[in-house]
Amino acid sequence: MIKDPTLLAKRQESWASMLVLRLTITTDTGLAFSMGHYFPHYADEAAHNLPLLIACGVLNEVLLDLRDQNEFPVGRDRRETLGVLMGYSRGALSWLNFVRIEQIKNARDDLAHHGVMLSRDDSFAAVDDIWCQLIAWGDRLGLSQRALGALSLR
Repeated sequence: MIKDPTLLAKRQESWASMLVLRLTITTDTGLAFSMGHYFPHYADEAAHNLPLLIACGVLNEVLLDLRDQNEFPVGRDRRETLGVLMGYSRGALSWLNFVRIEQIKNARDDLAHHGVMLSRDDSFAAVDDIWCQLIAWGDRLGLSQRALGALSLR
């Protein structure tokens, strides 16, 4: 859906970076535990929440790109926050499950502003749901659904 190839390439790079981070975190924490290393549970949870922050950032950037392409109208509120952009785009873009993505955005807000972390599985599920939304909009972000499944690591 993003028409500018340079912008699309930037979003692809951001998403790929998030997937590499998620894979690295999962591999390294699993390896550390298997070797008898211990670190606090909250450190593991915090690490597994980083990809959620990045995925929400990519979604925000995609919505900014689509807004700039006039894919959806904006009102007087010109803030570029994810919630504002989602609200303006709700009637114009084809959302698979707007309520679910809004729940993810709220969880991201709780994480970013209040330190409330999701479990590893919930964080990864949220990232996967954002990915499915981007796929539905036609932005494959350089990865096939098969590749996503391989990197999901649930």
